[in-house]
Amino acid sequence: MDKYILQKLRDDVESFFATPMQTRRDFDRLALAVTERTGESISPTTLRRFWGYQEQEGGYTVSTHTITMLCRLVGARSLKEYEARSRQDATADADGAGKPANENSAFIKGDEVLETDMLIFGDRIVLSWAPNRRVEVEYQGREVFRVISSENSKLRPADTFHTRQFVNGEPLYCRSLVRCGVATSDYYCGKQGGIHFTKKQSPSP
Repeated sequence: MDKYILQKLRDDVESFFATPMQTRRDFDRLALAVTERTGESISPTTLRRFWGYQEQEGGYTVSTHTITMLCRLVGARSLKEYEARSRQDATADADGAGKPANENSAFIKGDEVLETDMLIFGDRIVLSWAPNRRVEVEYQGREVFRVISSENSKLRPADTFHTRQFVNGEPLYCRSLVRCGVATSDYYCGKQGGIHFTKKQSPSP
């Protein structure tokens, strides 16, 4: 299998996941994310081997099934579609032709993304997504957010989670969700159509 495609897939998964794959817990969360998005299970051990995090005697050959599930995680329906999209992106980047006709790739405008390093403790973000979800969160520092209010969402007030950024029109991946002091599974907001965020002023002391 093309090494360029495999490395690009690793990079795209890490970009989608908003974190580099560096620890065993990262791969555990990634395995859960793949299952939630594709409906099929994948072993964290398989993922660690694919990233070279866990060596295997005699080398490791990644299966087409594993690659297909990762392609689906980043929005492609199959490996063939992901390969075509990736090579089209590379061609467009090389000749300056602009973004591909299939619209699967695009530049993000500065006002459409909010990084956690742009926030201070107490900043509040209002999130909304289809069909009628609305959640307000407060920044706690160190990429941690606490849910202040929640309407029609599975998130509950006082829940906390980690995230590095909010992007309008993209799903929000909430890592390390904690409820009532107990760690639960990770959570996606806006799987279909993404979220919309609005930054509020910090409440007065």
